[in-house]
Amino acid sequence: MAFRRFNALAVQQWRLERGWFASRLAEELNCTVTKVSYIEGAERSISVNDMEKLLRVFEIPEDQHPIYINAAKASKQKGWWDKLPAGTIPPWFSLFVGLEAGAAEIRAFEGLVIPGLLQTPDYAAAVIAGGTAELTTADIELRQRVRIGRQSVLDRQPEPLRLWAVIDEAALWRVVGNPMIHLAQLEHLLSVIKKYPRVTILVIPFSSGAHVGSQGSFTLMDFPWSHDPGVVYLENQYDSQFMEDKVPGKTVTANDQEDGEVTKKPSPLAVHRLAWDHLVAKALDPLGSEAKIEEVMKELKRR
Repeated sequence: MAFRRFNALAVQQWRLERGWFASRLAEELNCTVTKVSYIEGAERSISVNDMEKLLRVFEIPEDQHPIYINAAKASKQKGWWDKLPAGTIPPWFSLFVGLEAGAAEIRAFEGLVIPGLLQTPDYAAAVIAGGTAELTTADIELRQRVRIGRQSVLDRQPEPLRLWAVIDEAALWRVVGNPMIHLAQLEHLLSVIKKYPRVTILVIPFSSGAHVGSQGSFTLMDFPWSHDPGVVYLENQYDSQFMEDKVPGKTVTANDQEDGEVTKKPSPLAVHRLAWDHLVAKALDPLGSEAKIEEVMKELKRR
């Protein structure tokens, strides 16, 4: 999915730099505007043949061709999550896993539970079982498998994921599963801190008072190429939402207009990045956060 996104954003950028509408590119490629929309929306992988045409149409220097051709080839490869039994995870979450697998950096805020990339198998199963969906034991095991499988990005080679996780202290105290499972989860957080130098865990203590995280959890993803502005991911009981900044030059829709003029809306990425900065400012530093986890563990053991 990440390579599909890489090529999609590149094509969109090339088109906008030329000042072309999608219809003009469709004429150049002898295809429909719908196909151009699919390409630029990363809804489908770009074939090698189509990418070669695009590189010629936009007169991209030949020394750069292998980058995009190889990305087109890589985008056809299925991830481990695509090989799971049909229906194991919904399409929207498959998209999330694919983006997560290709992200260079992720910043995740969780207010009530430990972030999925940091969960133990038992804790993950307990969180999944506690959701609103009425799941069988087999369903829970499959979803647990996906959640734990996602953690391979922490060991990814040659470049492991850079993960920042801000966790509200409430998540440390909320006993999930049973006391033994929960204590093992907190112990796991401490082991992750020591094992993965590219993982930073920050805790917002109760003493910090109210903070912007009360609006809900979110995940910011950044990718390893300069033309990708990143994406913010939000999830609720029903589905999920991927929010991106509007591309300059994109056609304005009726919903974006008020009294005949374009309504200026704040960038979703800017809003969530600002929220992230506020959360980090409220959190303890890495050593203080580690000490807070240890403090909670000691108190829970005394109960």
